[in-house]
Amino acid sequence: MKLKPLFILDDAHELHPEQFKDISTWFRNRELKIARWIVTRMDALAPEEFRAAVSTNARRAAGTTLGRDHIYKLMQRDGRRRRPFRSVARDIARRYIEQMPTLRRQASTLEECLDAREPALNASDFEKLSNRVAAVVSKSGIDAATIKQIEASIPPEIEPDQHQAALRILVHREMKRSPQTDLFGGASENADESDDDEPDDPEEIEEEADAGDGRKKVRSAVITGASLQLHHEFQRPYFFGFDMVADASNENIEQFISLAGSLVDVIETKLMRNQGVRLDAKIQHQTLAKRASDTISAWDFPHSESVRKLVSFIAKRSLARILEPNASLSAGANAYGIPQSEMDRHRREGGSLIQIMHYAQAYNAFSIKEEYPCKKRIWCVFELGGLPVIANGLTLARGGFCEGHISDLMECLSDDAKL
Repeated sequence: MKLKPLFILDDAHELHPEQFKDISTWFRNRELKIARWIVTRMDALAPEEFRAAVSTNARRAAGTTLGRDHIYKLMQRDGRRRRPFRSVARDIARRYIEQMPTLRRQASTLEECLDAREPALNASDFEKLSNRVAAVVSKSGIDAATIKQIEASIPPEIEPDQHQAALRILVHREMKRSPQTDLFGGASENADESDDDEPDDPEEIEEEADAGDGRKKVRSAVITGASLQLHHEFQRPYFFGFDMVADASNENIEQFISLAGSLVDVIETKLMRNQGVRLDAKIQHQTLAKRASDTISAWDFPHSESVRKLVSFIAKRSLARILEPNASLSAGANAYGIPQSEMDRHRREGGSLIQIMHYAQAYNAFSIKEEYPCKKRIWCVFELGGLPVIANGLTLARGGFCEGHISDLMECLSDDAKL
């Protein structure tokens, strides 16, 4: 057996910035007799170093050779593939439950405690919804045969209230009948989704398919959009179930533990009151929304107030797209895109947004996807993290974003901006 020594400097973000810089330089200049790792939070890196960690074409620092002098390894990935993290989250939750004897006797996993069944509107709210949908259908002037065809395209397995909300969206699309939106699918090449953007999971955005007799099938993204509209219209729970908690964690273990921990606290309280351990969708949604809002309010990192303003601005723009009667982005938006050329110019000029972006990414307020091709243009897209998404009732589906300019982002940071 041959042993190779490895030196790990953990929590390097606790160092003073000058100390961190000196340590990094010293490690780089020493002979490679002993391997060494520096483990740190992202905010300890300079903005350009952080870009180098997530980009293959970032500028190298003077006197260094990327891949030779140093290699960046992200412990938290970009979150484009969520399914692998769900397995990690399940293992973390299992270990968490094992340390709680009282809860362990009632359930072996956290997933068992979280009701994943779709909630339903009460009779009064469902009647209101049905009347509103009937009014839309009547006002549309669409013939009964077409309405029947639209209804037949909606998956029969969804809840009645989801069926009604999806029907309303599709009727509005039929009324509009613009080239920008496909009746049964998501956005076309003129909408805010990239044609070549790959969905997170195969089931997240279904391709149009025949229902067996030549009829088109509505994409699941439309059902997601309908559920979000029901949430904002009737406070129907949307964030519930273990997979939703894992997906909202941005592949960040600390964030997952925070969200899952808030649910475990409620479960423990129910146990003490002999009320069982299972949480319905309403309690889960309320608990997660409160934890997300409280965490955002408690942010106290550098430029946190500016980050909150940016998050609020993007969230309100995204919510407006979700609530569009025809749900033009299907599953909705959770991001804001500006032309990449504007971002490049701002960076060259050393704009004030650079430092704000740096800390926003480090604390999962939002992520930034640069060089994003869509609508025959190249974009820089600011995608909200899981906490802002939950706090504002937005979609976790990726691809939909609102278009704008960097001047809009700068304006929302001004002291007299109305968000």
